[in-house]
Amino acid sequence: MSTCTKKDELLRCSKCGEMKPADCFYRNKSRKKGRAYECKACSSARNKKRCEARAKEYDKIADALLEVCYEKVCRRCKRLLPCRMFSRNPHSPDYLYYYCRECDSKYKRKRQYRLSDEKLDEMLAVEECQMPGCGKKLDGKKGTHIDHCHKTGKVRAALCRRCNQMLGHIEKNLHLIQPMLDYIAKHKADNESE
Repeated sequence: MSTCTKKDELLRCSKCGEMKPADCFYRNKSRKKGRAYECKACSSARNKKRCEARAKEYDKIADALLEVCYEKVCRRCKRLLPCRMFSRNPHSPDYLYYYCRECDSKYKRKRQYRLSDEKLDEMLAVEECQMPGCGKKLDGKKGTHIDHCHKTGKVRAALCRRCNQMLGHIEKNLHLIQPMLDYIAKHKADNESE
């Protein structure tokens, strides 16, 4: 059923065969009536199917290349690394990004937080979470989260994932801290009296 509303000139869709108003067809100056052969709904369905087929084809080619490709040189750090250390990129000849995942992550962090190379390296070299009382060991890559103020963008410290998330929730709900502490104290007293 057509969702178009304009009732001026009816055209027949070459795909579904339905008669629909002209505004249900894309413009096409090369056609006699100035509209495409198929309606917008059929055209978008055809395009969706074609995109899905291309994605499957891309996945097959990328998988086949990864089986053959063993190593690649990262353009940023100049290291020879296994191909699994690179993300997929449908626009490059070997279907892999030019930079390794580590360099790409470091570059994105540097750009996002506006840090110099030295400052970022210094933050990633921290071995323990800098939240007072935590002390969890950080691995310097995935386990290190850079805490920053969302309003000003100012970088504060390197934290573990748990502390960074907890701080984010607390920062947004400062008015709930005292009621939560009261709640914990109340239930702690109830448990001790039993």
